[in-house]
Amino acid sequence: MSDPTPPPYGTPSYGPPPAGPAYGTPPGYPAGPYGQPYVTRRTNPMAIAAFVTGLLGFAIIPVVLGHLGLAQIRRTGDGGGWMAVIGLVLGYGMCLVYAAMVLLVGGSLWWGTR
Repeated sequence: MSDPTPPPYGTPSYGPPPAGPAYGTPPGYPAGPYGQPYVTRRTNPMAIAAFVTGLLGFAIIPVVLGHLGLAQIRRTGDGGGWMAVIGLVLGYGMCLVYAAMVLLVGGSLWWGTR
């Protein structure tokens, strides 16, 4: 006859999960939480290009690449949305800087000749 008392506190009353094809990590993949494999998303190349060209100080190129990258990310589910957004912000910011420089230089030339 078995002992009817429950196991002591902290001791699980269940065994390990059964072995089978639904459990475990496939070979070659790192194990994530609960034994599930990590799934890495591909980073969108347009988003990377928008980020890099925005850091380099271009104006129109990161704006175009950022919008194209965000559209592709929405369609395909790729990663890198933050790169596309930062590229857009830097690109629009540089557009404003270049426009201000044109206005300042153009205005000084205009008012300096009269």
